[in-house]
Amino acid sequence: MADRLLQWLVAPHLLESLLGDLHEEFDYQVGRIGIQRARWRYWREVLGFVKPRFIRRPKSQYSTLNTMDMLRNYLKIALRNLIKNKAYSAINIGGLAVGMAVALLIVLWVWDELSYNKSFQNYDRIAQVMQNQTYKGFF
Repeated sequence: MADRLLQWLVAPHLLESLLGDLHEEFDYQVGRIGIQRARWRYWREVLGFVKPRFIRRPKSQYSTLNTMDMLRNYLKIALRNLIKNKAYSAINIGGLAVGMAVALLIVLWVWDELSYNKSFQNYDRIAQVMQNQTYKGFF
């Protein structure tokens, strides 16, 4: 009967360990003080677990949150902060835009340099010949 009370009251993730400990203690007490007194002590220990931290909680209304709700909340907070700090936000957004534009230009420039002469057949064998001359002491 006491085990049924625990199964009804205690949260499922705590039930197995609590019942195991209580049964071990009951077996020890039967050998020490007798079965009748061990039953009374068992009931007293079971009723000791009727506390808010052990009692089963109903399913929360928040367990069905999805990521879209969180994303909507983050965007709402970001928009409020942008409106609240207009000058600081403009500086940050402008710096971000300039940084992204420069990074994009660098990537395009490197891509152009690496793709030079690839339109020719055997482009890996193409070499550039350079000549170094001096003319009347210059160069």
